[in-house]
Amino acid sequence: MSRKILLVDDDSIFTDLVVNSSDLYSDTFVIDIAGNGIEALTKMKNSDYSIVFTDLQMPRMDGFTLFEHIKKTFPDIPIIIVTGTGKSKTESIMIKKGATGYLQKPVNLKTMIKMIMTLLKKETEGGRLHDASLEMFTQLIEMEQKTCTIRIDNKINDKRGIL
Repeated sequence: MSRKILLVDDDSIFTDLVVNSSDLYSDTFVIDIAGNGIEALTKMKNSDYSIVFTDLQMPRMDGFTLFEHIKKTFPDIPIIIVTGTGKSKTESIMIKKGATGYLQKPVNLKTMIKMIMTLLKKETEGGRLHDASLEMFTQLIEMEQKTCTIRIDNKINDKRGIL
């Protein structure tokens, strides 16, 4: 099953390079592109993404604002910052705020692919459950005394939520 990665960057040369370089991995993941934060949030409302890579400096909605929206609305999705501004202070701030990783442009594509594969493997370890009642699942979690993040998609009324 191919999973979706969202790359948010207004640099079309960079995004085209990443998409073309990832074609070898199309059986594992596909990369979707958004040119700014507003476009990214619209795409995230309509599709499931396993990982988000975002630049920080973009028009309309920058990566800092996008990061805050994603952390609030989709707290289980890993966010990797990809930026050309090489300030180590920015990196430490974003990591403290919950960024999963930080890549400096120009990006080493092998490093980026390795990061994707590692995060997708970690996602798979958590597992997915389809066609189960929410009541049954929460009772199971309670009985096992476990914690988790649950992303819920109701296919009947097209509503989504996170517990």
